[in-house]
Amino acid sequence: MLFVLVLLCFGTAVGGLLYIMSSEDSGPKAVADPPDPLVDSLKQYITTTSLGAVDNKDATCMARSIIDTVGRARLIEVGIQNGADPLTALSRQEVQSDLPKAMECLDNEGVEVMIARTLKPSVLGRLNAESPECLVRGWMDGLGRPTLVRIYALWASGAGAEMTKVLEPEKLGILGQVIADCKAQDGATTTAPPAP
Repeated sequence: MLFVLVLLCFGTAVGGLLYIMSSEDSGPKAVADPPDPLVDSLKQYITTTSLGAVDNKDATCMARSIIDTVGRARLIEVGIQNGADPLTALSRQEVQSDLPKAMECLDNEGVEVMIARTLKPSVLGRLNAESPECLVRGWMDGLGRPTLVRIYALWASGAGAEMTKVLEPEKLGILGQVIADCKAQDGATTTAPPAP
């Protein structure tokens, strides 16, 4: 009798297992992240201020990076969720340390395009350069990505004048050489010979 009971229990367990395994379950379902107003605010800011240089996917990555590095509480404290500009609402030090981390979401081409599109006209005017692409390409080649991103963070934080304190003389020389090369290139392409 005990043998029959064990066999019956075993048969029921195996049958139940076979039934579960044969059901039409296709595995775990993807669940979308719930809406996050802070991510949405930062993403909107990034896509707008990058003038189309940063797509939605990269802007989301950058927004999440900013939240991770600056902290949700700090961003809410300075009003990012209500439309405050992170570059002016956060301290210079926060912008200088956290913007390069957020830019890790971009590949080299994305970094170049973003910086070229967002260089302020006042910066271009001071450098007497018409082609931000020439400047950024030269700086990326001559200085490398980490230094270029660090320089961009200085400019974005409003501390561009501190560059001479932060960069080594050799890198300042490269920075200046690229500016000179782009001036000559701009002058060569925009200056026409006098008409006869």
